Amino acid sequence: MRRRTGPWRRFGFGGVLVLVAGLPALAGPPPVEAGPRAAPATRRVLVIQSFGRDLEPLYSYAALFREKLVRASPYPIEFHDVTIATAAAMGGEGERIFTEVVRALGSRRRLDLIVTIGGPATRFMLDRRAAILPGTPLLVGGVDRRYVPPQALSPNDAYVEFRLDLRALLDNVFRLRPETNELVLVFGASPHETFWRDAVRRDFAPFADRARLTDLSGLPYGEMLSRVASLPPSAAVFFALYTEDVDGAPHVGRTALADVAAASTAPVFGVHDSDLGHGIVGGPLMPLDGFAHLAAAAAARLLEGAPPSSVRTVPLGLGVPTYDARELARWNIDAARLPPRSVVLYRTPSVWDTHREAALAALVVGLAQAGLIAALASSLRGRRHAERDLRRSREQYALAVDGANDGIWDRDFRTGRVEYSARCAEILGAATEGGIDTYDRLMERIHADDRERVGAVIDSHVTGPDPQFRVAFRLRLQDGIVRHCLARGKVLKDPDGRAHRVVGALTDITDLKAAEERVREISRRLLVAQEDERARLARDLHDDVTQRLARLAIDAGRAELEQRGAPLEETFRGLREGLVELSADVHALSYRLHPSLLEDLGLAHALQVECDQFSATSGVPSRLFLGTFPRRLPQGVEISLYRVAQEALRNVARHARARSVEVRLEPLDGGVQLSVQDDGVGFDAQAPPARHSLGQASMRERVLLVGGEIDIESERGGGTTVLAFVPLEGEPA
Repeated sequence: MRRRTGPWRRFGFGGVLVLVAGLPALAGPPPVEAGPRAAPATRRVLVIQSFGRDLEPLYSYAALFREKLVRASPYPIEFHDVTIATAAAMGGEGERIFTEVVRALGSRRRLDLIVTIGGPATRFMLDRRAAILPGTPLLVGGVDRRYVPPQALSPNDAYVEFRLDLRALLDNVFRLRPETNELVLVFGASPHETFWRDAVRRDFAPFADRARLTDLSGLPYGEMLSRVASLPPSAAVFFALYTEDVDGAPHVGRTALADVAAASTAPVFGVHDSDLGHGIVGGPLMPLDGFAHLAAAAAARLLEGAPPSSVRTVPLGLGVPTYDARELARWNIDAARLPPRSVVLYRTPSVWDTHREAALAALVVGLAQAGLIAALASSLRGRRHAERDLRRSREQYALAVDGANDGIWDRDFRTGRVEYSARCAEILGAATEGGIDTYDRLMERIHADDRERVGAVIDSHVTGPDPQFRVAFRLRLQDGIVRHCLARGKVLKDPDGRAHRVVGALTDITDLKAAEERVREISRRLLVAQEDERARLARDLHDDVTQRLARLAIDAGRAELEQRGAPLEETFRGLREGLVELSADVHALSYRLHPSLLEDLGLAHALQVECDQFSATSGVPSRLFLGTFPRRLPQGVEISLYRVAQEALRNVARHARARSVEVRLEPLDGGVQLSVQDDGVGFDAQAPPARHSLGQASMRERVLLVGGEIDIESERGGGTTVLAFVPLEGEPA
């Protein structure tokens, strides 16, 4: 079993031994009996950390608390820091040693105050309050009441409470990016992080109708980063705490946040204001500085003698919405969506702000005649170099274009003209027909059936956020030749988001389409040959083998009658029953190879027989719903849909554990649709398959060969639906 080495265990046994060995240094020399003594001017504060050093954000919060307490207290402060991470790692023995160390520290040198940093340390102390210096005031600093309720405190405990409004943080995500349809959670694996991950899942309920929730917290660190690096643009990442991964490895500082922010293909939203500037977009965040200020003020009151039960601060919530300008620009988030009175940090300073003095000096120098002459000479040399580089770049570009055998085109919105290379003109058929100088004339070349679709694709990228597009279509040249083409391009926009150019490449894929069609024709012929061979085998089995087995069964029965009472009677009876059973199996095999009902009576009757046999053999009730068709379907369509239904029912019997199955065959949009739906256990249709499914591949291939489409919808616990649609030629769409 792998040992966990996360933030609860990263210091091992050595951490406690060092703490015990250093106890005399912490405690100082033994007290000297010198009669009554005045209260020491120095105040001693024991700070109990939840995790080790450099684990954010509690490490930053503890540093801020110390700094503000030193400023707020009129007394010198002597801090003693310990962490419960080591004690938690060692279990009961570690907790006993930790308790003895803290008690010895308090007995040798009086402690004026105990301060816990974070929820884990607070729970640890409250559970052992009676054993660990119960007479010393305890300050619970910056803990949400969901983690430590106020009623768990004793009269000798003070409480600085904050309330983490998770729904406000989630609402901030959808306010800035209304298009978000998936929220990805990234949390560490420690109990503290698991607690807050579950709290986020509960508070996500009001947003469940807007987006789905994906939790990557249980994945190994590398796999989590890979998933984050492949998110769609409509997703968002919610990152809160990550001090320990599922393998127990610690992540100090902000290494996890830096890795997630660098890898993510979607914006990252966080919780703590100390993470702003390190990869999160921002929002109404937890103000660590504000929490530290309240905790320091409460600690100063306790050190001055205030009763702990009287120190109860007003709960502090989220701070003023604050955002990182660089992340807003990176993810194209409109500043108009920010809440009122938002603060935007890390703005890029203007050229005037950064180079004001240099600009003034350049202006003065530019007024001098010598400077002007030097500037002109330098400009002339630079221009010559630029022209030479430009010529070289054009030559290299021309070589690359010729080598790729693609045509290049450029549409200018301001002039309405389209410029294209010689290869592009050749593909368009314009090399001998005079040129195409406008966008409308270019669109007239596109096949009438494809023209509206191509225009819609390009227009959606001109007006939408994604500048790159890819669309295939057909060209009809004036000589009647149809040419298949693939256009790839990018929309160029000005700073205001208005498109002014579209540049792209045009590829002739006619030969590729022809090759694909030949492959489909070969596949179709193979399937037809397979069905013909199945039919021949089925006829041979039915007309020859089955009849001969039946004759043997009859002969065995006659012999059994003649030997009644004789010793061989049981042998003949077993022989006859075996032959009857074998004959039935051969007959069933013949039907599965090629059901004669499909040829004789059509698809509807064959499906009814298949459903009846499925229910009889599997024990699962099935229902068949048939639409009305004006005539019998083509043979290829009937065979393909029958095989799909046969394979789908076979999968239900093998894997679904369903209570019922529903099969529908009905006309739809100028074609025919077959659906097989069960209420079984289902599976995750989005997850990669554990092994290749020949059954699914066969279903898809059969439907594609008759020009149809197939879709398999399923989810765990929600059953599975197989939908196959085949268009019928001549039917109205």
